[in-house]
Amino acid sequence: APPRMPPAPTDTSPPDCARVATDTERIRRPGDWCASADWILLAAKRLLSRKRNPSSDVPTGRTPNTDGFEIAKDQRGFVTVDRNTLEAPEAGVFAGGDVNGIYGFTHVSWYHGQVIGRRLRGESVRADHESIPRVTFTDPEIASVGLTEAQARERGLEVRTAVADAALTGRGYIHDLKKGLVKLVADRRAGVLVGATIVSPRAGEMLGEMALAIKARVPLSVLNDTVHGFPTFSRVLQGLFAELVA
Repeated sequence: APPRMPPAPTDTSPPDCARVATDTERIRRPGDWCASADWILLAAKRLLSRKRNPSSDVPTGRTPNTDGFEIAKDQRGFVTVDRNTLEAPEAGVFAGGDVNGIYGFTHVSWYHGQVIGRRLRGESVRADHESIPRVTFTDPEIASVGLTEAQARERGLEVRTAVADAALTGRGYIHDLKKGLVKLVADRRAGVLVGATIVSPRAGEMLGEMALAIKARVPLSVLNDTVHGFPTFSRVLQGLFAELVA
């Protein structure tokens, strides 16, 4: 049997909390927990539950409303499209945003709309999903862009990572942050950043720099030579870029 997680504190936990496990293969229903010894506590005004089947996992994700549409769809019901052109197999049909299942974010729907509109005007623009920011607005925020370390290794890249605790910074101290994370993933052979994950207040704001660096393939040497103001949350990147080029 997988090791059980340590019990959550009973005297200091907020009324509505969720234990979010890290480094696990699967999160199970309450009581089973999961194969991990590491967890963080997230507070929320209200937690989701599945009333029809209380024994099942907490529901997440979205279901496309495509029933009745005579169009190519995958097993989940999302419209099948070319990820670059956003065109469906049917001639003259485009599908952008949540309905194609590529990413369920408002900013991606906007981006797909821009790409489709420009293609309809005859431009040869293609969608690029390598640097799409992903943000979950918990407290602290959880944000990521690009590849994880595992994904980078699967692609055969010469991977190097740099990791820091966002709480152990000047701004982390000011905000009384107890625990955080900033992890950068680089391709040493190409000398560029390929991924970033941040758990910290303002993580979504910090991610913009990482998204641009990945999109434009900014050399690690240039990122390392970029000065970040003190005591901003982004200041932690200063030392991490230095590790990646060392």
